[in-house]
Amino acid sequence: MTPDTSPPWRARAGTPSFKSPPGRELDRDFWRRQSRHHRGGCDAVAGAFAADDTVLVQNEVSAVPAIIRTAKARGMRVVFNRPHDARGGRVPFGFGGSLCPERSRGEALTGEVELAKVRRVLQARFPHAVVVLTLGAQGAVYFDAQALLQQPAERVEAVDTTAAGDTFVGFFLAEMIRTNDPPKALRLACRAAAVCVTRPGAADSIPRRQELVASEVPHE
Repeated sequence: MTPDTSPPWRARAGTPSFKSPPGRELDRDFWRRQSRHHRGGCDAVAGAFAADDTVLVQNEVSAVPAIIRTAKARGMRVVFNRPHDARGGRVPFGFGGSLCPERSRGEALTGEVELAKVRRVLQARFPHAVVVLTLGAQGAVYFDAQALLQQPAERVEAVDTTAAGDTFVGFFLAEMIRTNDPPKALRLACRAAAVCVTRPGAADSIPRRQELVASEVPHE
């Protein structure tokens, strides 16, 4: 789902989608074979993108390792949404892009449940990555090697949380690429997710950027 925000990535008709076979999520040898098999297709699709484009991937597609390697080789920014696997098998070690797990997936990646420990383990495992950890009603946390930012969620009466995570990630990425301002991107993304959950449905619940900016309280 893409919010109405002049998206920073360019969609292309005919982009292949490779579904994960049941029971194969943690099979590293399987994914290595799949990566080799799909590398040619990834190269062909990547030819439609520029070095400053952003690629957003998540585990619902089976060519994740090949997509990440192809995008990084072309100088593109890689964002891995909702990564999981307690052994780290689906997230390449040394990954230097952005990780956007919700708290439960952060716990699965690290084997920890306390937020401070989840953050420490993720920083140790992916020292060159930017991590945005969504916390539901508690908001979100952004951290990298230099910074730690926390953004509380706005208090609302939730009706339907179906699209909250996708809304958050879409608005956060679009604002980061527009302004490269993590605090502003966190505020806008949390506001967008808050508005989203007050409305029923999935795509229909996603707000437009104009309504969020119009209601934004100025920050120093």
